[in-house]
Amino acid sequence: MSNATPGPRSFASSKARKLLPLRMRNHELLRKRFDTLLRLPETKITPRTRLLRVRRLILNEGLPDETPEESSGEVVERGLCTLRGRVYKLLLRMKADEVNAQEYIDLIERGPSLSAEQIGFDIPRTCPEPGFYNRVSKDKMTRLLNAFVHSVGGSYVQGMNQLCAPFLFEMPEVEAFFCYRKFITGQLPRYVQSGVKTGFAGVLDGLELLDAVIETLDPELHRFLMSKKLVTSKMYAFPAVCTLMAIYKPFSEVLRLWDFLLAFGVHLNVLAAASQFILLREQIMSAKDLSTFLTVRSMPPIDSELIISVMTRLVLQLPDSLYEQLVRHPLHPIRPS
Repeated sequence: MSNATPGPRSFASSKARKLLPLRMRNHELLRKRFDTLLRLPETKITPRTRLLRVRRLILNEGLPDETPEESSGEVVERGLCTLRGRVYKLLLRMKADEVNAQEYIDLIERGPSLSAEQIGFDIPRTCPEPGFYNRVSKDKMTRLLNAFVHSVGGSYVQGMNQLCAPFLFEMPEVEAFFCYRKFITGQLPRYVQSGVKTGFAGVLDGLELLDAVIETLDPELHRFLMSKKLVTSKMYAFPAVCTLMAIYKPFSEVLRLWDFLLAFGVHLNVLAAASQFILLREQIMSAKDLSTFLTVRSMPPIDSELIISVMTRLVLQLPDSLYEQLVRHPLHPIRPS
């Protein structure tokens, strides 16, 4: 089971998740609650208790809005993490000695990796919102991704640019690199595999599971997609699964969805994608040009609160065997080879 998963379906509820609208929440008070949990010394709280309380707060309240200093990028420019960045480090169980600036400098000094050309091609396509690049420069992303390829000795694959974006958005570059590396190698190794036979193994298993999830939860939608010759989700959901929904807009909603995925397990990415398509079932089934509607550019903005609310209810309807495969797929094949 993923390190980020506190227990089987521990977040699930038979009732809809009911949060106050963002505009009605006391963001200042909520920020103080998170900050207090993060700052408490280990003499007053165990690491496990801190982690469980932060997860519960994410589930029940969500993270507060960013401060003006965070949203302008000023906090990260000063070499500090935003509150969300600090929470992500906790959820990843990052320790101070895992961040080594000299190691990162050494990796950068090795220069462009063998994947540099593809990295350079993909970076401008990372986020469709112009404001993103005001906070995350293309140079930062280029350095981080080339350093990652040098570090792990593999190759860059599609989607790795989107997967590093939240970390660079919320953390200084060095911390973002080490969090990203731990995240990919520890929780999503099969999503970034390269090679003719093993490329995207985790993503492809995730897409197969997405088909099974939609068939289980919404048989009518599944039959409709099959009748339109969109036989498998490989033909319409690859970007969603490959990037943990980071390909969609707005980026602020992607981050709120990632808060939940990092807290309760990246395997839930598949259920998040399924929930999004199920929420759009009426539009999908009435679309004049279905292939165009299902493209990333044509998809409506995501609503993280709605997706998470649907996920927390639908997960209880999955057979145990299917849920166990969801948990396994980022790390292990879903069936014996």
